Amino acid sequence: MTFKKIQHLLLILFLFVLPWQTRYIWQEGVLANGHWEYGTFSVYGTEILLWVILLLFFIQNFFKKQIWVDLFIQPKGIKNILFLGGIIAISISVVCSDHFWVSYQYVIRLLEALAISIVYVQQDERKRYTYLLALWWGGVVQGILAIYQFLTQYVVGSKWLGMAVQEPQNGGTSVIEFGIERWLRAYGSFGSPNSLGIYLAVLFVVGLIVYLTVDSPRYKLLISAGQLFIVSGLAFSFSRSAWVAALLGVFSLLLILYSKQKHSTSIYAKQLAFALVAVTFWILIFYPVFAARFNIHNRLEAQSISERQGQYAEGLSFIRSNLLFGVGPGAYTYALSKKYPDLFVWQYQ
Repeated sequence: MTFKKIQHLLLILFLFVLPWQTRYIWQEGVLANGHWEYGTFSVYGTEILLWVILLLFFIQNFFKKQIWVDLFIQPKGIKNILFLGGIIAISISVVCSDHFWVSYQYVIRLLEALAISIVYVQQDERKRYTYLLALWWGGVVQGILAIYQFLTQYVVGSKWLGMAVQEPQNGGTSVIEFGIERWLRAYGSFGSPNSLGIYLAVLFVVGLIVYLTVDSPRYKLLISAGQLFIVSGLAFSFSRSAWVAALLGVFSLLLILYSKQKHSTSIYAKQLAFALVAVTFWILIFYPVFAARFNIHNRLEAQSISERQGQYAEGLSFIRSNLLFGVGPGAYTYALSKKYPDLFVWQYQ
């Protein structure tokens, strides 16, 4: 098997397992005598896989002149100048960071994302479609897992899968509260329901794009079924920002289709109708839980809104006092601890 074939298969695997949080922690972060996630140094299983892919790509393309021309010589214009300026600004921000090593780790992962995007764009169109499918199937798995977690009201813990036990009665767990009841929000394999929500919001829109590009009725039926799992998982994340993101993505895609392929809008509308039926079904069954999420007088919801307003105000004050380079990528919680040394770690995070 050639390097190119191995790289292709590993990239499919990488995109499919991307949501899983399995990692080796080599130094746990501690702040205010508590676990500090942003200051925890670790390497993810998917990160190791990514570096193997990048190594194989490097071996194959190092001596190909066209690759270097496409990356560094051919690109011109204001976008590339802004991109280069952004990289320089981030580099200076790391050097000037309140916590150099936290920012260093943060930027390394940003560069990893840029590197894998370069690998992606160098592939032919057929392979890109395969990678998009792999990413989408990963979302289907997360949707199924989210449905299971919400219906059972339990997140199974596993160090090999990078998942911690989550139960609604435990403090610190993301829940919806109404009356004396606490309902667990779905986590998927992520560390928070909001992360799951935004991931599934993106992949729901990806699924619409995939559906519009296939011709086989069998595959269309399969994608339609997968989309129902994704939109159900998105609903059970109870992430309002993710719901808004999904709606914006759907609306944007509709505008693109209407302007370029008007004949596709009817197919698109059918897919949205199926999704709406699925969401309506869950809302009717669990109406009190969904209603509580939109009740701004609910204790947890009022507390959430109040805390966010305070966070936005605090964030703006830091921007004003560190206008040029910030406090360093990923170092905001550390900067908060210096300003307010008597808070609990979860309040910084």
